Amino acid sequence: MVSRALVDPQALPDPGPGALGPRERILQVALRLLAEHGYEGVTLRMIGAEVGLHNSSLFHHFQSKGQLVTEVLHRVLERILGRLAPLERNDPPQLDVLVDVCVDVADHFAEAPEEALFVLRAVIGSPGFREYLMQIDQSDGAHPVVRLMSIFWGWFERARARGVIRPLKVHQATRNLFGVLLFDPALSRGFGDPDLPTARRRRTRAAELSAFIRAAFEPR
Repeated sequence: MVSRALVDPQALPDPGPGALGPRERILQVALRLLAEHGYEGVTLRMIGAEVGLHNSSLFHHFQSKGQLVTEVLHRVLERILGRLAPLERNDPPQLDVLVDVCVDVADHFAEAPEEALFVLRAVIGSPGFREYLMQIDQSDGAHPVVRLMSIFWGWFERARARGVIRPLKVHQATRNLFGVLLFDPALSRGFGDPDLPTARRRRTRAAELSAFIRAAFEPR
């Protein structure tokens, strides 16, 4: 029996994508294709062909493209929601906390530019995505889209009430800020910017984000 303490995880072979279950492979391929081609540009047949599944096998996991896209969006947003927890706890609100959270989210998207491009398409993109977003029940506090927006809205409302930020329209400020976090990583995915995840680029982007947020929201 080999002691776990003696095993170097870096020396272990990479299991590769073939080690993933079919559902996980479907979700990964769907994310990439949706980021590249948008909602209207992707079919279940395309996804099945890349994964290596016949339509009947694909339908065993997802009965429609809408169901598949919904799960992809939920998974992506759930990863972001964990990074927004400091904003929920931040009362009284501090601008430094907003800056730190935004830098953390930007770092996440730098490592996952496909997710940034996918979400950007979902927010401002195709009719298919917009139709999905319009069908969301705004009273459903468990829905990741509602939760994400509510966290930002709640922080902005508390900060505005206490004079931490200048008077502004909360919904517009939330949309503008989230767009800033998405745009650079999404563009890097489209133009193949290999430097985006590097430490130097992250430091530069963190400084730029901090300056932007303070200029945009600090009382004048």
